[in-house]
Amino acid sequence: MQKILQFIKLTKPKQLVAIVITMYSAYFLSTSSPRIDTILTLLLVGIGTVGGVTALNMYIEVDIDSLMDRTRTRPLPLGSLTRREAIVGLSALYIAGLIASTTLNTYVTFSVIMGLYFNIIAYTELTKRFLPISVVLGGVAGSMPIVGGWAAGSGTITINTLILALLLFNWQIVHLILIGYKYKEDYLKANIPAIPVVISSKGIRRMLYILFVFHILLISTYLLLNNYGYLALFASLILLVEHKKRIDKALRGRANIDLRKLIVLSNMLNILPFILLPIEKTLIL
Repeated sequence: MQKILQFIKLTKPKQLVAIVITMYSAYFLSTSSPRIDTILTLLLVGIGTVGGVTALNMYIEVDIDSLMDRTRTRPLPLGSLTRREAIVGLSALYIAGLIASTTLNTYVTFSVIMGLYFNIIAYTELTKRFLPISVVLGGVAGSMPIVGGWAAGSGTITINTLILALLLFNWQIVHLILIGYKYKEDYLKANIPAIPVVISSKGIRRMLYILFVFHILLISTYLLLNNYGYLALFASLILLVEHKKRIDKALRGRANIDLRKLIVLSNMLNILPFILLPIEKTLIL
């Protein structure tokens, strides 16, 4: 039982739950007739492929995790799970999710394979250790469940799929920047060129403001195309005002800001639109 619990930690359960929520949001937004069999299959696809890829990422990055204070207590660096146990478990998990995706449609399977490619090959193997731009590829990988969720409901990919995927992509860039800023010393120790390591606080602040504007533009575009999204837009504006205040204080050094709370606020900014959009669609349409 202890080994199972340690393996679950490899999948980053909190992050996994958040991503599965966004996947289901895309599914419910894409169809007016949800099917219970598709909902259950999609759960296996999400947990299997996202959890499996996340665990594989930890398997590959055990050397980095061993150097960083933030990650050295993870199961593999700590030795509470062997590399053999990890690779067997994550392989079984991913393959189960991949097989489940083939019972839905080609677009869902495509999203699963692209998630693996962008996360493991493009992000982890080819760029993370060398280029700050790696966050973009990591963001693309994290957006793939949106594509899969939408395709599971509609059987295709549309402009709405792209908007929702970009919305999640946008948040992931914000999240990775804030994580990098909070744990800057860790990234320096591991020789990882995260954005906050190579860009000044002023540059980071400007970058975050651009991403915030993009967030609002994406929700506004979705609203104009679909005639709903007012709740998501209003909530995002409120959260962004608070976000800007805290980021100004944190990055200008005017106050002792708890960056963990700022990261939690960032997570709320991400998840709220994916909760509010399906609710508003149900109420209005």
